[in-house]
Amino acid sequence: MFFLNDDPRHWIYSEDPFPAFRCGLVFGRNKRDFKFLPVKDVRVEEDDNGKYVLPDHQFKVIKTREKGTILVVPGEEPTDRCLAFLGCSGGFRGGVNVLGEHSTGNIVQTCKASNATHSHVSVAVILDDNEKIAFHSFGRRTDQVIEYIWDAGHCNMIQTKYDKSEFDACYCDSSSDVDEL
Repeated sequence: MFFLNDDPRHWIYSEDPFPAFRCGLVFGRNKRDFKFLPVKDVRVEEDDNGKYVLPDHQFKVIKTREKGTILVVPGEEPTDRCLAFLGCSGGFRGGVNVLGEHSTGNIVQTCKASNATHSHVSVAVILDDNEKIAFHSFGRRTDQVIEYIWDAGHCNMIQTKYDKSEFDACYCDSSSDVDEL
């Protein structure tokens, strides 16, 4: 399994009170969300850019049977899957959503907060090769879809931006718009 933190401003690694990647979004009073992904016995390193990373193929993401806790544990997983931390901000006086019907990845954690003018959603997601996650960001001057696709062959996350109307034209179900003869 590979690791990618494409939202390092919001997903931060710390060891106090226990080792975990933490995401805290605060937009004023009582407009906050906080999520975390615990890390147990896995060596987290700091790269040249100051971001914390997990070593490739040396960790797994599991869910415990007893309490259903999701955590990162040591173990070899020589697959092309990727644990990715991704985020998207909404437009001015708008919002942002994860497009579940157009997302094929396994979302592990979702952190979302907003106020009257700003919004952000940040997710921890596990993606197999060519799986994707899509965000819809909208507001006064924006209405777009940001799509992330995991390319395991090149160990690369491909980000594509569409206008919402262009995205709907590509992915709409045309069978409901026509009558069969």
